[in-house]
Amino acid sequence: MAVVIVSDEARGDGRENLGPDIRIMVAWPYVVFYRYQTDNNTVYVLRIVHGSQNIKSHDVT
Repeated sequence: MAVVIVSDEARGDGRENLGPDIRIMVAWPYVVFYRYQTDNNTVYVLRIVHGSQNIKSHDVT
């Protein structure tokens, strides 16, 4: 999963409703929330949660 995010950071779906620049990728049954910072080419993994959870914005940031 980390290799996929780093090699194609824009691949994940944007989730602006959860916060600015937050993207997600699914690694079933988990959902990985991350933010990619273009100015220093860094991926920040914010949270990994089980996909069956009801996720709110305060759970991610």
